[in-house]
Amino acid sequence: MAILSPNGDNTPAAISSRISRTRITPWTLFWAYGRRTLADIAKLVSWDECDGRYTSVNKGFRKVDVAQVVEFFEAHAELGYVSFDERIQAE
Repeated sequence: MAILSPNGDNTPAAISSRISRTRITPWTLFWAYGRRTLADIAKLVSWDECDGRYTSVNKGFRKVDVAQVVEFFEAHAELGYVSFDERIQAE
């Protein structure tokens, strides 16, 4: 189990840049628990993210594209922080 989630201080610059370009927060990692698809996560994050500053006043919807989520998780997979379950992709 990793103690810290990947960020600009503990991640190679190229991968950190890829993660940053997705405009998805590290909290997105919590939606992945082995049963959700990346499309499922994109829907959840669309409500979770709003404009990136979630507060009790700032709730809403900001569509997060599946491609953003794919890039986000592929970058984390390259770090060894997440892995993909091929069985779920086939369902």
